[in-house]
Amino acid sequence: MPAPWLALPLAILLTPKQGVPASKQPNVRQVYGDLVVEAKTAVFTKDKVTFQQGVRATFSSEVLTADTLTLYPQDEKGEATGHVVLTDPAGLLSADNLDFSWKAGAKGGSGQNAHLDLAGVMIDAQTYESIPGNPPTEIFTNVVGTSCGREKTPLYTIHSPKVIFYPGKEGIIRHPTLYLFGHRIITLPTRTFTLDTRVKGIGVPGIVFGRGKLGILWAPSKLIDDRTALSIDVRSFKGERFTADAYVSRSFLQADKAPALISPHSDLSERFTTSYFDNIRVQTPDIGGANNRSFRNDLSVGSSWNHGSTNDQTADTYSKLIEGIYEIGGPEGRYGYQASFRAQDMRLNDEPFHARLVGAGTIGTPSYKLTKNVFAIGRLDASTFLGSTAFGWTRAEAGLYATPTNWLTLSTGFAHGNEAGKALFPADHLLIRNEAMGRADFNLGPRQFSILFKRDFDRSDWYREYMARQVVGCLEVSIVSRQFPRSYQLGVTLRLEQFLAILHSRKLSLQATTPGKTGVVPMPMPNHVQP
Repeated sequence: MPAPWLALPLAILLTPKQGVPASKQPNVRQVYGDLVVEAKTAVFTKDKVTFQQGVRATFSSEVLTADTLTLYPQDEKGEATGHVVLTDPAGLLSADNLDFSWKAGAKGGSGQNAHLDLAGVMIDAQTYESIPGNPPTEIFTNVVGTSCGREKTPLYTIHSPKVIFYPGKEGIIRHPTLYLFGHRIITLPTRTFTLDTRVKGIGVPGIVFGRGKLGILWAPSKLIDDRTALSIDVRSFKGERFTADAYVSRSFLQADKAPALISPHSDLSERFTTSYFDNIRVQTPDIGGANNRSFRNDLSVGSSWNHGSTNDQTADTYSKLIEGIYEIGGPEGRYGYQASFRAQDMRLNDEPFHARLVGAGTIGTPSYKLTKNVFAIGRLDASTFLGSTAFGWTRAEAGLYATPTNWLTLSTGFAHGNEAGKALFPADHLLIRNEAMGRADFNLGPRQFSILFKRDFDRSDWYREYMARQVVGCLEVSIVSRQFPRSYQLGVTLRLEQFLAILHSRKLSLQATTPGKTGVVPMPMPNHVQP
């Protein structure tokens, strides 16, 4: 229910216009295609229909109640007044009144003194307005909002004279003021934030921990047009070279078909980070499979300087004078694939640059059901490097997972890799060629814990990864620890995922294009792990 004052009203007279006599009727039940309006009384005239007393209008899963509902079929508009309440599986909106239009190309609405309870977020606004567009512009004035509204005294509230949403694109909050436990803390400048999952927005620099050191990271990305993005990555760690890269990327897919970041994956980063058996952050086997089936069709060009590589555990750095990248991926039947092709001019430390071509690909299998609660999954990865030398590797991974209860998943897997040729750079090699994995995931509602053990047969060593999450009211506390490659993350975040997922969608309202057909609210794609 991303535009709750529009979802039901916009569907009301997308059905055929109804001709009615000028009369007053008791205990009325009017049917308009999929819309059913019930009231104790109704007045029918040439230009309008007024329903009063116990008004209840139902369309699909949307229910509107009000003291009075008036429809103007000729002008294609309507209004609901008195104790207006709109309920939806996603949330609830209450208001003093609601005006709306369903005219083609000019669908919109407005209201006063609204309270919105949507996906755990509560918003009170003096006025709201939906301006037609693709997507519509949603404007709230004199706003008070929080995701901690269930508490007697909310942990925080944010006050703003004006908030504007361009769903699926960006949002603007004017001079937000932060209150903690009812006490005013600070007023910030007007802030713009992205609602497009394909870019990260501008953001602010953050503190990160990597290779046993603290550093500063700033990785903004912004759309140049609807399918072109600029991404920048700047990092600084004590005792290491300053790291920076910049890429311009062009996607050939519609925005709603490819919600993943447009910016390219780095061939210097961890290779199998989307695998359930290789990365504790991939929460379920299904998410790992969805990563392999995610749509991608991007072309990028850019430059990268002084980056370390996860696949080279030394302090060496790599620079790319220029690099062109084409990435493609998606489902193929029940399978999924991801592939990349690179032309790059790369060097190690301060050595000369070397021109070369790099190709890489992944094929992921679906989950095969072996018994009632036991499944098999697998993936195949390969990469080829062609330059002054020729080198390549392949890696096969297979595993089993079992779900003996709805709160426990147990899994085990094995991976084997082969290499051939002469590698130009140390980072071209597989980090681990032969390994076995064992994992357990506990999902106890507000408490989640996962642990992953890896046996590295190349180094005769064991590695441990674990992730723990605890919901505390409107907050989530999380810890992620990985031994090899080494990383540690401690976070406290607001639980806004469902609310933001709604705002990420550019399609905002139920659309009944044909009488008798039920509108469908589009659901956002899962949040996949990004390499």
